[in-house]
Amino acid sequence: MIIVLLLALVAACSAVDVVTLVQDLESGTRGSQQLSREFVEFAGAVYLSARGPLGQELYRHTPAGDLVSLADFSHAVQLTMTSSGARV
Repeated sequence: MIIVLLLALVAACSAVDVVTLVQDLESGTRGSQQLSREFVEFAGAVYLSARGPLGQELYRHTPAGDLVSLADFSHAVQLTMTSSGARV
């Protein structure tokens, strides 16, 4: 599943030089309280996890305002970005 998520991200942003874009992007609820969404910005786009029609999904939001579903996943996956040495 992590490999599929990584391939979807690389294909979506056409950034084959990215070292790693995987590991845990979590969102959900605690009790009745909605938790804030985690996100990562890369190459002018923002990647985030949110509840969608297929369950927990990974989305890409571009500066033009487009919101595209890239993948769905049933368990929490964290998104890590190490191309600049920063980890989210």
